[in-house]
Amino acid sequence: MGRFLSNSPPALTDVELYRHLAPFHRPTRSAITFTLISDIDPTRVSGLIWSDLNRLSLNSKSIYLLNCLPRHIFCDLVFWIPVDGGVSPLIDFEDDLARFLNGKSLSEYRSLYDGMIFVHDSTSHFLFELSDQLFWRS
Repeated sequence: MGRFLSNSPPALTDVELYRHLAPFHRPTRSAITFTLISDIDPTRVSGLIWSDLNRLSLNSKSIYLLNCLPRHIFCDLVFWIPVDGGVSPLIDFEDDLARFLNGKSLSEYRSLYDGMIFVHDSTSHFLFELSDQLFWRS
């Protein structure tokens, strides 16, 4: 039995995903999730503005996530954090993404995400906030 488990392919559960995202603030969690579910180059994510999205080919999960994001009245950034009464882009996003990936490549983590095992209901805070629709299979 232990032998069978040791040969099993790596898997990711929804609870593990939440645990990996939990150390980051909400805008970074959203940007990381967007990076996982879209084919957008991570170097572009922190500087994305809403008008850029019209030129991108986005899947339904990405569109759903974007529709859940708050928009700032004076700033066109998609992913931003409040700073001293204004807003700032996610300037540390690439470092945060690397910490999130924890030594895995983005393609490896995307594969884990695509095969995610759901073991928890949607009462966990982050999954509840973004809704189960983000995790629909396309």
